Amino acid sequence: MFRIAPFALILDAYCFYHIYTNKMPWYWYMLVFSFPFFGACFYLVYHNLNRSNINKVTEGFNSVMNSNNEIEQLEKYIKYNGTIKNKARLSGLYAGLNRYDESIELFISCLEGFNKNNIDIIRKLVYVYHLSNNFEGAIEYGDRIKDNMEFVNSEEYLSYAWSFYELKKMDLAKEKFDKMDARFSNYPQRMEYGRFLHKIGETDAGLEKLEELMDEYDQMESFEQRQKKSINRTILQLYREIKN
Repeated sequence: MFRIAPFALILDAYCFYHIYTNKMPWYWYMLVFSFPFFGACFYLVYHNLNRSNINKVTEGFNSVMNSNNEIEQLEKYIKYNGTIKNKARLSGLYAGLNRYDESIELFISCLEGFNKNNIDIIRKLVYVYHLSNNFEGAIEYGDRIKDNMEFVNSEEYLSYAWSFYELKKMDLAKEKFDKMDARFSNYPQRMEYGRFLHKIGETDAGLEKLEELMDEYDQMESFEQRQKKSINRTILQLYREIKN
């Protein structure tokens, strides 16, 4: 049961989430993992949390608490009603709390009978395998649906592409990123393409790719710019980081 030192556990979980989403250096993972609670406190203080950040932390705590409550309910429920929908929901919650092995096992159990080639489930498996650093697993399942355009245009395809990069298969990784490179669409994917090019030493090409995205943004109508404002801000931030 999730009753022992819940605050410390939630604080650590939030810090892992914050480190991952903000692409912080690996040593922050080691600090929080090696010194539970105290490492998390140091991490938060070091990054100078303002009131807005504190509100986000509170929201993160509530989110984790709600997820754990929902997990307990679903775990009981699927014993009697193990539908694909319920299993997939529970698998997603497991993944959100870094319980990747449980998530993967449950997702795989969904691939039975008529759902053996369920695109949505396989996409999620690619994503969770990548999160768990099992890049071979991500590629194995990605290969099963590699020509499906719904997959190619999804953000899970990024996990597929990055898995090739992590296994030092640069030509195959670049081939996958190329496949997502469609003008006036797939902005998160194409932004990651720019990051990828920078990582493999093609920095000028990476910057050129990001400039292309920013030029497209400038050509958009005002209503579309409002919709893409967040991703454009992220693209600009990455461009400045690489440029400097």
